[in-house]
Amino acid sequence: MSPEKKQEERFTRDSLFKDKLSDIRRAEQKKTEETRKVLNAQSQLANTKTILPPEEETPTGKDRHHLLKDPKTGLYSERFIKRVLKEEVKRAKRYKNPLGLVVGTIINLDEIAKSGGPIAKSALEVEAAKVLQECIRDVDVPGVSNDGTYIVICPETGEVGLHVIIERLLKRLNYNQKINLKTTWEPVFCFSASAFGTSLNSADFLLAGALERLNLLALETKAEMDTTAKEEKW
Repeated sequence: MSPEKKQEERFTRDSLFKDKLSDIRRAEQKKTEETRKVLNAQSQLANTKTILPPEEETPTGKDRHHLLKDPKTGLYSERFIKRVLKEEVKRAKRYKNPLGLVVGTIINLDEIAKSGGPIAKSALEVEAAKVLQECIRDVDVPGVSNDGTYIVICPETGEVGLHVIIERLLKRLNYNQKINLKTTWEPVFCFSASAFGTSLNSADFLLAGALERLNLLALETKAEMDTTAKEEKW
């Protein structure tokens, strides 16, 4: 083979190699850009405060409304609030962030229902839910359980922050600050809280701890109210 043909063949081979190398580099660059987009999307999703049900469980229309919101108060349903709490606990573990939970109840709701009927009870629950949402932050997630207990998930909130939230709620909701209902009923609210920690390191433990404290506090408050009522009669 003549030197000219050898040089031409070598030039052709080098050109093909360079083209192939360029194609490989372009493919790697495209793959890197796609990976970066996926990571950015995952990062944005991790930072969002809105948690929706898994796609396979996401209903539509009336079913979706029933799953997410309580139809009477407009607060999130118990089923949805527990799902959000599990996700927030995972987030607290992953990023080492504080997490708090506030629970509350109306101690004398049964007495109000007896004197005012179901309409009075419903009106009180609706108005209380409205005031509750006005007292919490935008990042907090308010809900209500099937038995009427209020539940507020407070991301990135420790014990001090939870104490501030409860004080704010009591100032607006307790019987010294009557709810605007054009009635003489005086609802008595009781709130308790629990913070994510060593012993309360799961959604179930966190909720159970808050509810246990709430039940004890409600019993103590109810006993004090009964004692006061007896003393006033005498």
